[in-house]
Parts: sequence; C-alpha cells; structure tokens
Amino acid sequence: MPTGCFDDNVGMPKARSGTPSIHVAIVSASYARAILDGRKTIESRFSRDRRAPWGRVRRGDRVWVKVSGGPVVADCTVRRVIQFADLTADQLADARRQWGALVVAPAAYWNQRRHKRFGVLIWLGKPRPPRQAPRIDRQYGAGWITLTP
Repeated sequence: MPTGCFDDNVGMPKARSGTPSIHVAIVSASYARAILDGRKTIESRFSRDRRAPWGRVRRGDRVWVKVSGGPVVADCTVRRVIQFADLTADQLADARRQWGALVVAPAAYWNQRRHKRFGVLIWLGKPRPPRQAPRIDRQYGAGWITLTP
C-alpha cells in the first residue's frame, strides 16, 4: 500500500462500535442510476483538503444516495474504504486503473482530480430502497453530509 494510502481492510479501525454512522452522498441522476443498477459500486470523492467523507466514513456505515435536486433513492452499506492523504498523480492513475470501471466516471473526471491532495474510495453494498430517509434540504454545493457521528 503506498505511503499516505489507508485501507480500512488493512490496519484501519473497523466500523465504530455501536450504531453505524449515516451519510448522504449527493450524486447526479446518471450516477444514481448506475448505483441502482449495480454498475457503480465505488463512490469516489477527491478534494484539496480533508473534507467529508475523508476521515468520517467507515466500513459498516450506511450511505443514503440522494439525487442532486431530488430524493434519496437508495440505502447502501459501506463494504470497504480506502483513503489517500498527500495523493500523488501516480496514486490517482493507479486508482483509476484498478477501480475506475467500478467508479463509472469518464476520463475528464479523473483528469480534473489530478491536483487534489485527498481522496476517498467507498465500496457500496447492494442498494436497497431507502426506509425512513428524511427529506434532505438543499446543501448549496455540499456533495456529502454526515448525519450521525
């Protein structure tokens, strides 16, 4: 595993004891469809600084998938998380080669992220219909929300 890369299946803590955290991933309609039909099984987030979901999501947590400007359409359990700190262009290229088909993102997506320093790959379990998903108000640009610690 490269320096600055942390895999929760290798040395990172498992899901917190007690109740798993609940997160909301706000995605485009096309990504939501890909998650629902099983083509997209990894949600990826890259940023210049440590922002959610970096450091907040763990195996066993739940992720509600919400369409941007629309409803919550799925409830998934996190199966695995890999986080990158001080992400390099080589690490990003390796991640794309290894898992790009499961991220279901075009080449432009990866190219736009080559200057990001932090990244999170989140393996999603089989999507289920959401139960008890609250109405999520507009987030004004936020793509990830952690509802419970």
